[in-house]
Amino acid sequence: MRHGAKKEEEEEEEEEEEEEEEEEEEEEEEEEEEEEEEEEEEEEEEEEEEEEEEEEEEEEEEEEEEEEEEEEEEEEEEEEEEERRRRRRRSRRRRRRRRRRRRRRRRRRRRRRRRRRRRRRRRRRRDGILFCQGGTHERGPK
Repeated sequence: MRHGAKKEEEEEEEEEEEEEEEEEEEEEEEEEEEEEEEEEEEEEEEEEEEEEEEEEEEEEEEEEEEEEEEEEEEEEEEEEEEERRRRRRRSRRRRRRRRRRRRRRRRRRRRRRRRRRRRRRRRRRRDGILFCQGGTHERGPK
């Protein structure tokens, strides 16, 4: 019986060893699975971070583009304002020139008229013709 008992003990020990080995293998598999899951999670986190960074970069680029557009618009507005000023200056200059020309023309006309009147008066005085010829006034020498 002792011989049978030894066999049983050996078989039990072998079974226990096998069970322990199986448990160890299962634990190792579980650990490997956990590690894989952790790695996957880390990869996902990294991907999310990269995506966030890309989004931030895109937002920054958009902001920069908007700023550039605003600057361009401001420059265009400034150029337009400058062009308006130039036009105003030109129109003012033109108006001034026109006024000056009109004044000069008027002055010339007045001067010419005065000169003509003076010449006429001088001629008439020379000729003995008075300005008011109503008949009662004296006439020049006959």
